[in-house]
Amino acid sequence: MLELLELLHGAFHTESRWLFALYMGLLFGLLAAVLAYVIDTGYQRLLREQRGSASNPIIFRDTAGEDRLRSEIQRLNALLDTKKADEEARRKRGQVRTHLGSLLNEARATMRACLQTPPIAGFSCEEATNKWFSKAHTYIEKNLEPSYLSRFDSAEGLGMSWIGANEKTNNLLNFLNQHAAVLEQFIKELLN
Repeated sequence: MLELLELLHGAFHTESRWLFALYMGLLFGLLAAVLAYVIDTGYQRLLREQRGSASNPIIFRDTAGEDRLRSEIQRLNALLDTKKADEEARRKRGQVRTHLGSLLNEARATMRACLQTPPIAGFSCEEATNKWFSKAHTYIEKNLEPSYLSRFDSAEGLGMSWIGANEKTNNLLNFLNQHAAVLEQFIKELLN
């Protein structure tokens, strides 16, 4: 090690410690600069190659991932369509319930009118009952499944004797009451 230092002192033609330290600092600085230049040159070349290949990149497609994503999108769209259909069905059931409730109220009002004493001038219980039944039958036929219409048409129940009603009016009132009970059942079923 001592020989190396003597050789370097001789090469620099100096015996001064400070001048020797200065020369050594310059030498190591120059070596470090050359090393940094070589490293930076390699880095710059790598960047140019990457930029050149960026215009023509090699793309690997993950087809399995794409298939999973496509499948998930289809599942979510089907779920959304189902939810929309459910909301539409719920809205339609609400409208049908409301209309059946109106028909039920109309049946009850017709029953009250049939029992009115003194009778309402120009009112015919038979005509009002037939008109109501036709209206209810048409609505159910157009807006509900066929099984509802069949149940409505075949409505029956225990007959009642209505106070103050003759036999014909009593039969009409029982007819209205039995069909109104079927409408009430429909309304309950459509709540679900």
